[in-house]
Amino acid sequence: MFSDFIYRLRAIIRRGAVEQELDDEFAFHLEQETAKYARRGFSAEKASRLARMSSFAGQGPEQAKESCRDARGVAFWDSAMQDLRYAIRQMRRAPAFTLMTVLILALGIGANTAIFSLLDAVVLRTLPVRAPQQLIVPAWHAKATPHPFDYSDFESCFANTGAGPEEKCSFSYPFFKMLESNSEIFSDVTAFAGPMQLSMAGGGGASIVDSLVVSGSFFQTLGTKAVLGRTFSRQDDSANAAATVVLSYALWRKDFGSDPNVIGTTIRLNTIPFTVIGVAERSFKGLSPGRDCALWLPMHAVDKLGISWVSTRPGDDHTFWLKIIGRLQPGETSARAKAILTALARDEMVDRSKVLSRESDLTVDVAPASHALTGIRDMLARPLYILMAAVGLILFITCANVAGLMTARSAARQREIAIRLTVGAGRARIVRQLLTESTLLALSGGAAGFVFSQLGTRSLTAIFWWAHLDVEPDWQILLFTAAISLGAGLCFGIVPAFCATSGLYHAMSPSTRRQWFSRSLIVAQVAVATVMLAGSGLLVRTLINLKDVSLGFNAQNLLLFGLDPVSQHYQEAQIRTLYRNLRQRLAALPGVIAVTYSSDALLSDSSSSSGYQLEGRHRIHVNLLDIGPDFFETMDIPMLAGRGFTPAEFAANRRVAIVNKTFARKYGSGRSLLGLHFSDGEAAKAPQYEIVGVVSDAKYSSLRAEIEPTAYFPFQAGAAHFEIRSEREASAIAPEVSKILHDFAPDVPVFNMLTQTEQIDDTLFIERLLARISAAFGFLALTLACIGLYGLLSYDVTRRMREIGIRMAVGAPPQRLKRGVLWETFAIVLTGLVFGIPAAAFSARALSALLYGIGANDAATFSGIASALLIVSAIAGYLPARRAALVDPMVALRSE
Repeated sequence: MFSDFIYRLRAIIRRGAVEQELDDEFAFHLEQETAKYARRGFSAEKASRLARMSSFAGQGPEQAKESCRDARGVAFWDSAMQDLRYAIRQMRRAPAFTLMTVLILALGIGANTAIFSLLDAVVLRTLPVRAPQQLIVPAWHAKATPHPFDYSDFESCFANTGAGPEEKCSFSYPFFKMLESNSEIFSDVTAFAGPMQLSMAGGGGASIVDSLVVSGSFFQTLGTKAVLGRTFSRQDDSANAAATVVLSYALWRKDFGSDPNVIGTTIRLNTIPFTVIGVAERSFKGLSPGRDCALWLPMHAVDKLGISWVSTRPGDDHTFWLKIIGRLQPGETSARAKAILTALARDEMVDRSKVLSRESDLTVDVAPASHALTGIRDMLARPLYILMAAVGLILFITCANVAGLMTARSAARQREIAIRLTVGAGRARIVRQLLTESTLLALSGGAAGFVFSQLGTRSLTAIFWWAHLDVEPDWQILLFTAAISLGAGLCFGIVPAFCATSGLYHAMSPSTRRQWFSRSLIVAQVAVATVMLAGSGLLVRTLINLKDVSLGFNAQNLLLFGLDPVSQHYQEAQIRTLYRNLRQRLAALPGVIAVTYSSDALLSDSSSSSGYQLEGRHRIHVNLLDIGPDFFETMDIPMLAGRGFTPAEFAANRRVAIVNKTFARKYGSGRSLLGLHFSDGEAAKAPQYEIVGVVSDAKYSSLRAEIEPTAYFPFQAGAAHFEIRSEREASAIAPEVSKILHDFAPDVPVFNMLTQTEQIDDTLFIERLLARISAAFGFLALTLACIGLYGLLSYDVTRRMREIGIRMAVGAPPQRLKRGVLWETFAIVLTGLVFGIPAAAFSARALSALLYGIGANDAATFSGIASALLIVSAIAGYLPARRAALVDPMVALRSE
């Protein structure tokens, strides 16, 4: 059997040699047979004739050779190669048609490949580690909050099943150590926290880097190696171990110039020295999609940094800060792991540490690590799926356009196809030939589309510059491009191929056959264009609504930057002195009106909140913001009642607060809140905050969020975000501000220097991305639909030239013929709208979560889309209508 396969493969690959062997064999056989008859006394001529008659059983030599070729089992391959060669000749005969078709397909296939590349990088790709399917991440669910409870988490995970009011992925250090010593379900287990930002000095200079705090078994559990030096061992993660660090490959290349002698050098993280022991392999950039890690630190080494939320004390059961990854034992299942982890968690958190009661119904769920650690997936998955659906519709319109072109071309080839059918060619054989042509066109379009997709992918990656996406083409991208190319070839080729060879098709009049297929293609294109235009219209209006939201403060000419002296171990008094002197120096810059600072920048997607007890009232929940001197004046937030903070209140840490209008309206019950007190515990025991002022409402964390009750407190110490109000463009003073910062505190990390308007634009990144790309795709869909409509009407006018000439010869006015073509245009578009508007209304439900200030079935948007389609279709139909009205009857009749 294997030898038979080898023979068949050789017959395909070395066709010339096999054919020569067949010819030689036939010649040798004829020679032997001729010699046999010559020995019997026949003449040479008669001996040759008798040899041919006896050798091939009544067949001619060529027929016998065909029988031998059929016996090889490669006849299909031979005919396929014939079809391919003929298809190439057909493409070369019509270069304009070929070029236009390939370009149209390249646009559709390229757009699909580009978006799929992003979707693959964000959603579909697994972790770059050994056997990622064996890794699971646990999360716990409870009906009550642990008490006491300190919780830290730096990214979202899968704990959102609704199993209880508390759904968390972080665990305490004692729980992790218990799992580490329990080998019942895990062959290896590790824990990590972060990524968190640290100030790094070393290599290329000072910078802010994203780092991950990991246990000593981290790289061993993941199966990740080092390209230089070594990774952590359990000994590196002990209380007495030296402070060590493993660098990422990208950081080693960028900041250390790929120095092979980097092992053993010292870098400073938040001023603390760490020794470099290794460089991770190139493919391993982190655990979460889009969030690359620059370096990794052992847990106990992080104790030296003095980070408050890190706790590696054996008895600290109430500080939840670690995510856990376990590699399942061979044969273990997720269901069994869930049951065992639930029992272990109840033993640790309920029975031993008692941070949860039995009534809390604590359970543990598990998920594959590739899906549990979501990174930027939660933010980008829905937009990317929407964009993928949009480019899929673009490809549908593209295929419909090409199908119309193929139908028109098959009509022009009716004579050729009729002759081939007449001389005995089977219908299936001709259909296969036509499908080969369409598939070759599609693959050519796919090859060009793959090149286009690389340009599109680079552009999209530049838009997602902050996400660190790895979108290099791989076999999955190539396979996807090939699959949609083949699918497109079948999609736009199969119906024209069957129609071209159908006896019913030949019996129909040209008008009839155009109506049943070509018009239906245009109607489908209009319907799809309606769906895409409606979606883009809703997203564009959402972006406009968000940009028109009242902020409550003046965002113009405002420069922001962050400052973190805490990472350099500044004490509270030093921080106050630094901020005071820095404010004075910045305020002295030409054109600067005011300078202030706060614990969070407004509209930065960051906020703090807590519960308090208001004097004489029930418990309240408010947003919190620590602010520096002149904050409300700098941000242009009006004071409605009371006063601002005095300099003494910043210096003496006096417990006073200013609240916003929403706070006063919700909790004031129509009375003034000035002079009232609230506390963060029982009113009789906890320190009191006195309300000294009420200010106007202002957006805090994001544009979408409703304004909530907010309390402002005097800023005391910690990292801060500075706000500088200038008379001139805010970006113009950035170089001067950077110089002052370097002079005042060269060791303090500065981050996120940008204008307030730029920060607002950053928070609208997804909205702007969807609005722009969907608008571009909507315009492309509209353009393709109009091109298809124009092509259909132009073809109809050309085909009906004799009919138009006769009608004009018997007295039909030109304007009537023009109106007839235009009415035909409107009939097609209105039919498309009849199908498209309900489809658009249904599809818009998928966008509901992304909309703001507008409903998914907004009547104004849908009516505007319908009007735009009718106007544009009138333009597309005008030229063919005008051409029909200008037909010369004598010329038309003479040409027939």
